Amino acid sequence: MSVQGSRSESSAGKKDMTWIWVLVFFLVLCLCLSLVLGGTAVYLFMVRPSGGVPLPPAQDVPMPPVVPTEARPAPPEPTAMPLEPLPETLDIEFYRPSEADDYYALIDYVPDYEGQTAPGEMVWQLELNSRETVVVDTGWCTIDAETLEQNYEHIQFSFMADDLPVDMEQIFTYDQELSDRICRIHSGIVRAWPPGDHVITITMSILQPINDGWDDYPAGDYTDIFIITATP
Repeated sequence: MSVQGSRSESSAGKKDMTWIWVLVFFLVLCLCLSLVLGGTAVYLFMVRPSGGVPLPPAQDVPMPPVVPTEARPAPPEPTAMPLEPLPETLDIEFYRPSEADDYYALIDYVPDYEGQTAPGEMVWQLELNSRETVVVDTGWCTIDAETLEQNYEHIQFSFMADDLPVDMEQIFTYDQELSDRICRIHSGIVRAWPPGDHVITITMSILQPINDGWDDYPAGDYTDIFIITATP
């Protein structure tokens, strides 16, 4: 055997051993990667909420202590509005009725009030509070509008408050039509009363006999006298 041939065989043996070690290293590397990937998958499965070992219960987080605040002072009680002083004299004012109003009329305080069918005086007594607002009104009704106009050619109304005449310009006059009649109303109002006794006199003067469509009324004065006691 020549010396050159012996070296060739030695080199060939070394090359074969090198490929074996490369193969072994590759297999070991693949095994390590497989272990790492498998461990990661197992960890993710174990910790996910829908499976594996249940998550530990959430711990209560202690709240910071509540620092008491100063109590707010109670709001002041509403102060009662002072009442307006009562009038010193009786005054019947102009009054235009409204559906929103719910005042009583003077005759509402007289349960047995009746209209007169003949000339004369009727006296009515009543008591009320000095701060009661009261409508003071009167009127005349007929069967239709034509009869009302004919009657009013012979009718006059007058008001007196504590023996003083009331200017009829400050008494509101309006017509009110109902299902079976038409009326002409003369309306005033007393907003407040001086304490004590008062007299309101309402007179309808018929200058000559008239008929309202139902009954005859002779000429003369038809007077209602209201004696009112007002208490504060």
